[in-house]
Amino acid sequence: QTCALPISQTRTKGIRKASVGGGKCPMPKTRERYEWQNCNDNMCPRDLQCVADMDVVLVLDGSGSYYYRYRPIDRNWKLQQKFAGELVSHSKMATMDDVGRVKGGLRYGVVLFSWGAQTVSPITHKKDEVVTKLKAMKWPRGWTFTDRGLLLAKTMFAVGGTKNRQQVVMLMTDGRASNKNRARKAATDVRKAGIRVILVPIKNGLRMQKEMCRWASKPCMENMIKTPSFRMLISK
Repeated sequence: QTCALPISQTRTKGIRKASVGGGKCPMPKTRERYEWQNCNDNMCPRDLQCVADMDVVLVLDGSGSYYYRYRPIDRNWKLQQKFAGELVSHSKMATMDDVGRVKGGLRYGVVLFSWGAQTVSPITHKKDEVVTKLKAMKWPRGWTFTDRGLLLAKTMFAVGGTKNRQQVVMLMTDGRASNKNRARKAATDVRKAGIRVILVPIKNGLRMQKEMCRWASKPCMENMIKTPSFRMLISK
């Protein structure tokens, strides 16, 4: 069983022969021709651990829009840091054999973007190293050049990824990319490279759902973790 990310099933009924004369066929999305149901609504246990065999690059928004109008002003930034750290901490990490081959479990890489994009951690199986680097990140503020973060993540897979493992980019952001068209194109380039793109729109980022669905892998609802507030991040 799996949990957290919703999965749905649908089925449709086609028209073998079009109606003639006074006949009438039901429309495609009516009850007679279309059915839909949720099939992944299990509650996550508190001690859930990810044991998937995959490489994940966390692409974290460091823009100035994370500013919290009360005190401390970096509250939202700190919550994102904590979320990323908890995600890595609750993962069964991969191991490396004597000749450098990866076996089982996860490896993580981290990219931070705002004006530009920087590699916080290359893709690695060393959990403590990744968590330490996440905690040491400084909030850069600035604009939201999402495309630069996505493209840097793509190059990290070319260097540190392995094709026989699942490759995933998880993008966390609270709002509009400074250049929407470039962000859309960058997301397309990442997907075309065979990398799954999961979106975590936080708070105001939910206003961009339609646009972000164009960035995420398909189907969108299985590759988007909607987070209405920064305080909800940890529970996600």
